Amino acid sequence: MPVAPVRTAVADFDGDGRADVLLVDRRGVGLLLHNEGDATTAKFAAKPIKGKFADVRQLAAGIRAGRVFAKALTLEYVPRFILEEVNSEGERMLRSGELAGLAGVSKDTLRHYERMGVLDAPRRTDSGYRLYPESALRRVRIVRSALDLGISLRDLADIFAMREAGTPPCEEIRKLANKRLAAVEKQIDALTALRDQLRSVVQDWDRRLEGRGPGEPAYLLESLLPQPEES
Repeated sequence: MPVAPVRTAVADFDGDGRADVLLVDRRGVGLLLHNEGDATTAKFAAKPIKGKFADVRQLAAGIRAGRVFAKALTLEYVPRFILEEVNSEGERMLRSGELAGLAGVSKDTLRHYERMGVLDAPRRTDSGYRLYPESALRRVRIVRSALDLGISLRDLADIFAMREAGTPPCEEIRKLANKRLAAVEKQIDALTALRDQLRSVVQDWDRRLEGRGPGEPAYLLESLLPQPEES
């Protein structure tokens, strides 16, 4: 199991020219991330260190003096150890593929949201990976829910801009919802009228089909033309 680090030290603890990472958690448990990568890529193997240590400086001094490091090298690697990257607020960072999978969208959709101003552009690692804060998942889900109600991306971009400027957009959101509701009710009225018209047409066509003779055309489409007024 990975420890919960509160103090870290980065140095070449084994003299191989590669920077290693040393962690000590609140319990005084130490963990060494031994760099086994090459000149261009860091690849860490996690090794626990026996004993209790007051802080990372004490442990680092012991490693440099050769009192601790030899023991650490004899221990087996910690399986499934994952060093997660976090931002300055302590949020876990998500790669674009992970965020897209959790949100149920494509990576292209994420980029489209960025262009439309409803999702902040991610930062990139030195390797070119796009990293989003974990809070971006909530933002994407909010955007998807709002789109389901018919609120446009442009309107959402304006709302989020108001938030970032320190202005609560609650009244604007309510106006958008009311506008959308009015549009839906208008569509419902139009569809209801269309349904009544279709029902009348079908009933008329049924009468025409029943009253025709064998092989006689009913001229159903022609019946849709306006009938001339009787003089």
